[in-house]
Amino acid sequence: IVEFRAVRALAEESPDLLTFHAALVAWKEFGLLIVGPHEAGKSTLSCALWLHGFSFLGDDVAVVDPVLGIGQSGPRRVSLRPPSRELLGETAWRRMLAAPSSENAHKGYLFHPHEVDGRPRRESVTLAGCIFLARRAARKGRPGEAARVPASEAALALLPYSNLARRPDLETAISRVSLLAARVPMYDLPRGPLPAMIAAIERVVESA
Repeated sequence: IVEFRAVRALAEESPDLLTFHAALVAWKEFGLLIVGPHEAGKSTLSCALWLHGFSFLGDDVAVVDPVLGIGQSGPRRVSLRPPSRELLGETAWRRMLAAPSSENAHKGYLFHPHEVDGRPRRESVTLAGCIFLARRAARKGRPGEAARVPASEAALALLPYSNLARRPDLETAISRVSLLAARVPMYDLPRGPLPAMIAAIERVVESA
């Protein structure tokens, strides 16, 4: 209940903050937002990147400073649905379930990545990109290959995932999201095998 209310307070009751329903991962000093509709695979892809060596900051709410391009994770555990088990492998799944704060919740499993890998929890990171999964207007591309999205198009795609989308002052909301889209490169990533998607994201990070 505490986790749920904290996330709701960030997303709905903090008009001075810009938050997104998004996962946040990092490679060294570079952070990446992963955005997509429900069951698009954000948590599974983020967890696969974490198992590949990325830092996993969060999979549900990211707080973003659009001027500085800095992202910070929301205060809750990572949530994985049962279908992720086969994709991530039994060994990794058992490590997650064995972590001290892991819990079998109503719709999946909750855990803290830093309890599994022993690395210090990162609070914030400079954003080097944003990955869209299953974006409705995405052009058809090769599976697992990232394609750059123009900033104006990306801003409109990001807006529905922000806490500002339901605010009456839509002009201000679009302006703040556009600041981020102009600063941070945005990409469509079609669904494909996890190794191919990870390789595409590595290329995005390398180009930062």
